[in-house]
Amino acid sequence: MIETAEILKSFGEFFAGVIIVAGPLTAKYIKGRYERRNFTKRKLNIAGLVSERLTEMRIKYNVDRISIIEFSNGDKSVSGFPFLFTTITYEKVAGNISHQQQFVNKVPASWYIDFNSPFTDPEIGYGMFDDTGAVKIQGKDSFNIETAKILLGNGVKTNWTFKLSKNISHGLVVFSSIDSHRVFTEDEIISILGDCKYIETLFKQRPQ
Repeated sequence: MIETAEILKSFGEFFAGVIIVAGPLTAKYIKGRYERRNFTKRKLNIAGLVSERLTEMRIKYNVDRISIIEFSNGDKSVSGFPFLFTTITYEKVAGNISHQQQFVNKVPASWYIDFNSPFTDPEIGYGMFDDTGAVKIQGKDSFNIETAKILLGNGVKTNWTFKLSKNISHGLVVFSSIDSHRVFTEDEIISILGDCKYIETLFKQRPQ
């Protein structure tokens, strides 16, 4: 009886040790799995809301293509400086218009410096470029034949670009008109800036 009691005691101590060790590990595993699942769910929910708003915007503002461009750092140069890339992360097009998303995936930002450089100024929120070389940056007229060449090469007549916030690194919303030169009214510009603020708010909620 004494041996049996000792054996049972040993088993009890062994299982108690297993529970003490395995309990926290199991709880950690369950918590990690839940967090990963919740992370994916939150990202997909936000992506769905952004995609839905872009669809509404393309129709509301009567453009052929609407895209969101985001920036990322990539490989470093031999001198140790990271390259800056641009990627179309969202895109909506009219039924007869081709997608550009597959062509703008980790493209060097320097390729589009004529479009992007004005928006490094925090006070510049939007600009218009067309295939004649005409440029309007926040209402101020200028001319740039290089931007016209790029637009002509992509079959675009008018390109409107809006920042999501004062900081260009938060991304750009691009409106492209293929068949006509599109001019936004002041009311439309104000409305679009509101849409950009909404998208920026959604982006801020993305889990890191």
